Amino acid sequence: MSNANEKPTVSRFNVRVVLISVGAALGGFLFGFDTSVINGAVESINKHYDITNTGLQGFAVSSALLGCAVGAWFAGEWRTASAASLSW
Repeated sequence: MSNANEKPTVSRFNVRVVLISVGAALGGFLFGFDTSVINGAVESINKHYDITNTGLQGFAVSSALLGCAVGAWFAGEWRTASAASLSW
């Protein structure tokens, strides 16, 4: 029989699942933030580079978003490489 004063134990698996979920949610939030910042800059990009073609405007914005995605992808790989390079 279980004791009424007994506290439930938290398994390491549950903590790991929560941490992975928080990391994934934070990553999604930050990628969405990048997207909104780039979409807010569309008018300034059009004025600065004098873009009148809608297709060229879409290409410029999608290139910036693709750059964000590629940067996020390689940030995880460079994390371990940068730690190794700092140790020398």
